[in-house]
Amino acid sequence: MTVLVKRAKSKEALEHKRRYDTKYESSPDRVKYREELNQERRQRGIMGEGGPDVSHTSADTVTLENPHDNRARHFKERGTFKPIEKAWAFLKDMVDDVVDEDMFRVNPEPTMSFCDWCGTDQDSATMSLTSGGTICATCKAQKDEKDRAYFASRSRPSFLDWLRSRLQS
Repeated sequence: MTVLVKRAKSKEALEHKRRYDTKYESSPDRVKYREELNQERRQRGIMGEGGPDVSHTSADTVTLENPHDNRARHFKERGTFKPIEKAWAFLKDMVDDVVDEDMFRVNPEPTMSFCDWCGTDQDSATMSLTSGGTICATCKAQKDEKDRAYFASRSRPSFLDWLRSRLQS
């Protein structure tokens, strides 16, 4: 199955478009239009440098503009995202038919793990891995409380207190 994002065109259609575009772009009005824009690019010193497009405004002046905005303005009906959204919806429907719902079901049977602190077997979903080994939620809460009490009771000594204690020992 092939999903086309853009319209497929035959060789004859592409050749016809090329001939039409050649004829259209060689008309005196289009040549004059391009000459004005090229002259403006030369005056601004950006001819051949890439960068922003020089485009005509509704007030018959020229302005610098982001190439994406300038070129996308005239082809809104040919936007790439419309066919992509349709293709995405089609693919999503196809995947929904193929994917088995059992793939996303959570395993109802808990796996057991051994707590290195209290020595009990508990559900591995409630266990934490620490530098001291695997620890259950109860032991972790007790450890956290002891750590908080320890660090709360200690005040940070000043540099002079630290220096005195080092000199005395």
